[in-house]
Amino acid sequence: NDTSTEKKVALVPLQKTWEKLQLGIDDEKEIKCLLDVAESSIRTSVLDFQLDDARIIRKPRAVGIVPQEARREFLDEIVLRVQDALRKCTRQTGSSVPWCAFNGGSDVFVDIGNKKVGVNGLKHLFHLQPYQVLHIGDQFLISGNDYAARSACCCLWITNPNETKSTLKEILEVVEQPHSESDPDDYLRHPPAPLSPGPPARLLRTNSSSNFLRSDP
Repeated sequence: NDTSTEKKVALVPLQKTWEKLQLGIDDEKEIKCLLDVAESSIRTSVLDFQLDDARIIRKPRAVGIVPQEARREFLDEIVLRVQDALRKCTRQTGSSVPWCAFNGGSDVFVDIGNKKVGVNGLKHLFHLQPYQVLHIGDQFLISGNDYAARSACCCLWITNPNETKSTLKEILEVVEQPHSESDPDDYLRHPPAPLSPGPPARLLRTNSSSNFLRSDP
């Protein structure tokens, strides 16, 4: 309700805008085929692991399983089996529809589309280059839903919401510092001094590639 604050967020209707971006998620026949394959794989896993109390949920662009109780190993195995089945399906059919099969911690879902699609869509809508985008996530393993974003922009691997909060705070402190009016990206090529004593940029926390991932699209 603060009228002095410039409105910076707007709803982008799927039908009117996102589908015009040609993200490869609009072929309903291929989508149904992929979801059928994914559901079949999930049902086979239910039988193999005797997950009799599990619920299988089918949506227009997703299918998943929600067991009452399951070990992480079971969930990861279900993901790996689904991924294998979907890769075989795409090779046989030539489908280009993007998908994501991931372990959500207490469930497994297969979505049409993935975070690479989302990031690329936002880059297009806001006219951004990959180096101007940072994807923050906590599921960068092969069974996670952040994995695909690694090929779309720079990525930061965090482990909890507090790390996201502190990261965003430090980023805002950097980008809100005065920089050349003639070149809005000047601060990217000539970064300011570290925000705190010690190793440059607590944002990175460590030189280990397991904590900070960079891709070069």
